[in-house]
Amino acid sequence: MPDIMAKIWLLAGVAVVIIIIAVVAILLTQQAAPTPAEKIPIKIGTIFAYYETAIPLLVADALGYFKEAGLDVQLLGFPGGSEVRKAVVAGEVDFGAHSAVHVGIAQNAGADMVIVMTLHEAHTIDICARPGIESIEDLRGKVVGVTAEGSLSWASAISYLKRAGLEPDRDVKIIGIGSDPQVIVAALKGGRIDAYACWTNIVLTLTKLGIAKPLLGIMTDPKTHEKFMGAPRIVENVITSMRNEAKREAAIRLKKALKRALEFIAKSSPEEIANVVLKSRFTRDIIGEVSREDLVDAIKLLKPAFSIDGAVYRDGWVHGTYMALLQPALPQQFKPIPFERVVWEGVTEVR
Repeated sequence: MPDIMAKIWLLAGVAVVIIIIAVVAILLTQQAAPTPAEKIPIKIGTIFAYYETAIPLLVADALGYFKEAGLDVQLLGFPGGSEVRKAVVAGEVDFGAHSAVHVGIAQNAGADMVIVMTLHEAHTIDICARPGIESIEDLRGKVVGVTAEGSLSWASAISYLKRAGLEPDRDVKIIGIGSDPQVIVAALKGGRIDAYACWTNIVLTLTKLGIAKPLLGIMTDPKTHEKFMGAPRIVENVITSMRNEAKREAAIRLKKALKRALEFIAKSSPEEIANVVLKSRFTRDIIGEVSREDLVDAIKLLKPAFSIDGAVYRDGWVHGTYMALLQPALPQQFKPIPFERVVWEGVTEVR
């Protein structure tokens, strides 16, 4: 009898041990299993109809990359990059999608703006001029339109004019008229301006209508791009943020989602990318009522220069719009910004 009781107690003990091991294993499994990320609401400011920054954002939205990264994203359109910069600095939006030129401008004004990641690595601003104007030199005594003072188009126009030996506001008048394509077309047709510092979709629109044509060909001629920027690829269109620890997790998630969008863009045809862009809930608000044909044409121009990995690099910053265009053009107003100051430790990937 004692032997039987001993065996019973032994078996009971073994059973208890097995149960305990099983319970511990379940608890450990549950603890190790990833839990759904808490949604972080963020606002991203970008520029109306500026495909260079809009396309990766719209791809990420349409393919659900924002949602999968645990982000509740709202895209807000602004007339130009300077307005986006001001909104980021003021905290009206959490992130900006615009030119890297605005990081340098913001830092010179005392705002600690940094680059989260790169979206596009080529400068795309050209000068589109009315018929009869065949070169930059022919703009003497003329009026050039830009989006606004402090914008990328403004910085580009100043740099191009100075390279041609023309002094802005003395030899050539520069005025801000915004970024609405209809306003730009009307200003050129009505003679309010003779040329406009235009980007991809505006170049395509003006060329298609026969109203104006690009004088430089900076988007289509790599030699021209290198002549004006010093390098074939640069840190150009970026995601920016104020260096704020409260936004760190959101920045990391945003970078993850947009890296996936850039990977999709790299491996897909312009037609496939356009199909996805047109499915985004923000497309109409950000780029307007665009035809698939026009969107495909824009993507064909832009696709070769989209960043593959979203990383930034020192040489790209040195030859980027702020250092290569704006800072030399207005040296008293805008000082050089070291590369180390434009990256966000633990967030920005550097190559």
